[in-house]
Amino acid sequence: MQDRSRRLLFRAAASIYEQLLELEPPPDSTLPDRRWEECVRLSRLMQKAEDRGWRNARQKLREPLAVKLRCLNARINETLSDLAPKPKSLPPCQRRIYEDLAALEQEFSSVELNLQQRQLKVATNPIELQGIYLGPFSIELDWTDLGDRARYDVVALDPHPAGVSDETTHPHVQNQELCEGAGHRPIQLALQQGRLFDFFLIVRQVLETYNSGSAYIPLARWQGVECRDCSEIVLEDEGVLCECCDTQLCNDCSRSCRVCGKELCNGCASKCQGCEEPACYDCLSTPAVRGPHLCQECLTDVPCST
Repeated sequence: MQDRSRRLLFRAAASIYEQLLELEPPPDSTLPDRRWEECVRLSRLMQKAEDRGWRNARQKLREPLAVKLRCLNARINETLSDLAPKPKSLPPCQRRIYEDLAALEQEFSSVELNLQQRQLKVATNPIELQGIYLGPFSIELDWTDLGDRARYDVVALDPHPAGVSDETTHPHVQNQELCEGAGHRPIQLALQQGRLFDFFLIVRQVLETYNSGSAYIPLARWQGVECRDCSEIVLEDEGVLCECCDTQLCNDCSRSCRVCGKELCNGCASKCQGCEEPACYDCLSTPAVRGPHLCQECLTDVPCST
């Protein structure tokens, strides 16, 4: 390691050590207020969508709310465990923090230190889960506050997001925020105790592990697209395309024109006022005067007026 790099690590270790010394003892318990507020917000949005008849919007909110509720439940259980007596821990010495920073350079493909912004970034190797390539991620820690409000982001360096959400770059990452699941408590303790090497290893382990129960979007539907009519996620080999506007549909929402047999979405389908069957607009008559719109088959059955 070059002298310049060593000096940078020593300065960063000193800054992090000073921050750890300023930390107040953690409270006996921290209520997961933010998680609860997120659940309330999504629930209100769902109710608003239901009141206004926005079926698609309501359907899209169901899965994010379920994930937030599971995360909230995990945090409540952790808060209960926090009520038990625990020994007081002291921050590691400055030398130990330096050794952690040096070890990161051996463990990760890229490590960046920004003393002015008090930011530490490491890059993972490309991650692949169940045959789906997700690419490498940057774990970016702001050490301004290493207590309960510690802030870090997980940023996709070569994004391969879910087909229905550009913000979901990993089953457990949405808007650069990691759903830590069972890793929340170990991550929190590692930050509070200044064990930076352990912190980055734990976050990487969460990224390399798949838990369908806490996934924003399950891997089984990662490469799917939204059905235009109901917003359900549809895999390419399971749904159909509307032959008028080329949008994806699930099998339940597609309907066929009675006359020409085209597959239609709700927006491209009309209804014959004679047989009340679906029909595309090309196969419906346009009456010269006020009268019913009929498909070509029903039109031939209408007797001529004399």
